[in-house]
Amino acid sequence: MSIDNSGNLHAGDGKFAGHIRTADSGVTLTMERPLPGPIDVRFGDVRHGDEILGDAGESYGFTIGTSVTDGVERVLLHDGSRVRLDENATLTVRRRTEPLPFDADSHDYWGQVAALRDPNQDVAVLEQVSKLVCEDDWMLAVVQHGKATPEIIDRAARHNSLVVRSAAIDNPNTWTSTLVRIRGEAEDSAAEEQRLIKAEGINPNTVYRQQTLMAYQSLAGDAADRLARLRDGR
Repeated sequence: MSIDNSGNLHAGDGKFAGHIRTADSGVTLTMERPLPGPIDVRFGDVRHGDEILGDAGESYGFTIGTSVTDGVERVLLHDGSRVRLDENATLTVRRRTEPLPFDADSHDYWGQVAALRDPNQDVAVLEQVSKLVCEDDWMLAVVQHGKATPEIIDRAARHNSLVVRSAAIDNPNTWTSTLVRIRGEAEDSAAEEQRLIKAEGINPNTVYRQQTLMAYQSLAGDAADRLARLRDGR
């Protein structure tokens, strides 16, 4: 695996693989314990939390998901970048057993996102972040975490980001009462946008308000659909 001057990651035989953050882009995670040795894995064996390494052992980021589109295998990293694998290519990864350290006061923004998305992260850390006023990337990581309790999800889903609230709808551990609240708040917000559109008439903000209205209506609809599935036992 290598990186060119534009920050493009190449895997396998050197074909374009995706855009990533370079080693000097601010991701400076440290560990107190000795790091485990690297291993080579194929796409199907990549796990959430795997640290993707370059040929010289440099870190490119931490895995938060995988996808296959039109036969192309991709690994999604914690900072939103992707690694595209060539046919029969392998990835060099470091697989930790201890959670990445989280520091709410750190200036290493994406490093903390990686820590929050670490499958080994402590529930206490997720609970701590759910009580903070913070960026949506942090709260989204909490809501989507496999260890997040219904109480943590309920608290985190009060974030004003519709992406965070939508993630709470998709989490099977979300309380019914949380879904009801999300639906109600989205319906109220949609009604307010409709009122403002009518009161203001056509103006430069109309397109923005219509987009916001549709976003709230979509969120309310998703919450209603999830509640209906729960009632039907689906």
